[in-house]
Amino acid sequence: MTNLKKCMKKICAVSLAALMLGGSAVTVLPEVAQSGILASAASWGTTEDGFVWEENEDSGVTITDYTGNGGDVVIPNEIDGKAVTEIRGDAFHGCTGLTSVTIPDSVTYIGDGAFSDCTGLKSVMIPDGVMLYIGEAAFEDCTRLTSVTIPDSVMWIGGCAFYGCTGLTSVMIPDGVTYIGEGAFEDCTGLTSVTIPDSVTEIGFATFSGCTGLTSVTIPDSVISIGFYAFSDCTGLTSVTIGNGVTSIIEDPFSGCIGLTSINVDENNKYYTSDNGVLFNKDKSVLLVYPEGKKGAYIILDSVTEIGGSAFRGCTGLTSVTIPDSVISIGYYAFSDCTGLTSVTIGKGVESIDDGAFEGCTGLTSVTIPDSVTEIGYHAFAYCTGLTSITIPDSVTSISDGAFEGCTGLTSVTIPDSVTVIGVNAFSDCTGLTSVTIPDSVTSIGDGAFEGCTGLTSVTIGKGVTSIDESAFSGCTGLTSITIGKGVTSIDGSAFSGCTGLTSINVSADNEYFSSDNGVLLDKGKGEVILCPEGFKGSYTIPNSVTEIGYTAFEDCTGLTSINVSADNVYYSSDNGVLLDKEQKELICCPAGFKGSYEIPDSVTDIGDEA
Repeated sequence: MTNLKKCMKKICAVSLAALMLGGSAVTVLPEVAQSGILASAASWGTTEDGFVWEENEDSGVTITDYTGNGGDVVIPNEIDGKAVTEIRGDAFHGCTGLTSVTIPDSVTYIGDGAFSDCTGLKSVMIPDGVMLYIGEAAFEDCTRLTSVTIPDSVMWIGGCAFYGCTGLTSVMIPDGVTYIGEGAFEDCTGLTSVTIPDSVTEIGFATFSGCTGLTSVTIPDSVISIGFYAFSDCTGLTSVTIGNGVTSIIEDPFSGCIGLTSINVDENNKYYTSDNGVLFNKDKSVLLVYPEGKKGAYIILDSVTEIGGSAFRGCTGLTSVTIPDSVISIGYYAFSDCTGLTSVTIGKGVESIDDGAFEGCTGLTSVTIPDSVTEIGYHAFAYCTGLTSITIPDSVTSISDGAFEGCTGLTSVTIPDSVTVIGVNAFSDCTGLTSVTIPDSVTSIGDGAFEGCTGLTSVTIGKGVTSIDESAFSGCTGLTSITIGKGVTSIDGSAFSGCTGLTSINVSADNEYFSSDNGVLLDKGKGEVILCPEGFKGSYTIPNSVTEIGYTAFEDCTGLTSINVSADNVYYSSDNGVLLDKEQKELICCPAGFKGSYEIPDSVTDIGDEA
């Protein structure tokens, strides 16, 4: 069942994404779809033509495998005097020599993946006898299949049924079909037209995704639900007409439709409407989809209070947008990957900028966030590489994870006193950032918050910060000095890893947990050497009070040439600048900057890890 697993793995990924974005779960298949499950076989065999068969519970015959030579294959009506009623899943899977197949009227069930990967198959006629259901991935990746006749008896077309049939140019879906499954016609790149009958009530996840040849689609009045990614990446699609029966549109149904310029809605639809080709809910309070093919500037209607998730996502031709004061929230990924967007005016009513709202807007150079905003979401402005400055208002209390990650053009940022949390990777890889002041209001600097900010030369950490987390400033190669504030109680060992230019770590005199000795970080009582900055130069003498050396205390200090120990220290000693225990039985650390040769004393019995 390898092929079916491939198909369903993709479908499960789409379904999971939809669930995360508030969509519905995968529709459960009707009970009839399971009617082909077989009881133990009463008899079995192989015909001269290579049809492997076994008797099923209905006293009919199921084709379980095919070992013949391929070509134009006619499946017999009867075998051993019994009617052929079923084709088991994967029965003809991978029969690349199969060019056409004639299925007898006696067949009522075609199983999952039955003809998948039959790359030579050009035509197939499904008989009228097939009841209700065409199995999952039944004809998946039949790349040479140009025509298929689906009988009126079929009600359900299973997920991935014709997935990847790139040679299929048109398909007529009969009036009896009520459901078209997940990915049923996905990546049918040759499909130029499709007729969806009035009987269809649901278009599932990614049903026509990647059908790049489709130019227009009319969704009939019978359809009540359009699934997540239903027509995504249909790059040739220019217009869509939505019927009056649609009550549910899962987000991103037209993502990647770069040629789409107009979405029209039947005026009798009670749930949705359109204005100038833009999709809204009925009262136009929520902007749902702005077609990716539209170009130029856009002024959002004053009636709008919410910009839906992914509403403008991938609209590369959008150059500027004005968000009115009526808008309260900007949904997740609302403007992500709008690479042509150079300016945005955010209204004074906006309270939240959700996750990924402007992620990847590489043309955006500046943004003014109004005082009404209280939270900047995850990846809200991530990878806006053209952004040079940002003003964060005093109303903001939280800068979420990755909010400005990868904003390589950002040279300065002012964090207001209202902010209490700087999230994980909030400013990571902002290579143009030269200085930052963290106010006293901030209590936590998250993992990797400023990681990879290679242009950062100085940092001032406010008194309110209690923890500097893992890799918070790692890879900040331009950082030369840092001052730890009064409130810091916890510093992760990797907080300053890779800061090759850092020569000193200073600590506020009133800090109760840490101290500094010649730029080296120690605990308050100076009983432990915690961290020697990687840019430290020359030799360092360990104070008499030290009883413990941190595991990575001198790691990667390539400028450290010798470690000296006072004769009064009762725990450690030094031999030609190399650190040993007091009795010189263990070699603890040879400085990374040590030059020349070293002869280990005869007393040494143990060489420490990474010594």
